[in-house]
Amino acid sequence: MSPAQASAAAAAQTASRQQSNGSASTSDAAKADRLSDSKTPVQDTIRRKLTAALAPARLEIYDDSAQHAGHAGSRMQAGYSGETHFRIEVASPAFEGLKTLKQHRLVYDVR
Repeated sequence: MSPAQASAAAAAQTASRQQSNGSASTSDAAKADRLSDSKTPVQDTIRRKLTAALAPARLEIYDDSAQHAGHAGSRMQAGYSGETHFRIEVASPAFEGLKTLKQHRLVYDVR
């Protein structure tokens, strides 16, 4: 199982557990289902994590995977989605007053 598949499976299991405990709303369960069925699970995860951490005013995610097809680093590591390389543009109030390096560190520290 690839990391992307494992992540989707874990999200589905969590939603299933919460639903059986009665702690998840219908929209939470539906959201987990949409993510697990997504054709772009890696991009969806990046968007979700950056949005939660930075509350961006603007967030653009570009999938550049096709430009890297065939490179050694892209082979067999993207799982079923083929997503390996991304470029993002993000504007956030969290960046206010920070130098560019610190802004980059904020983005890279998102887990």
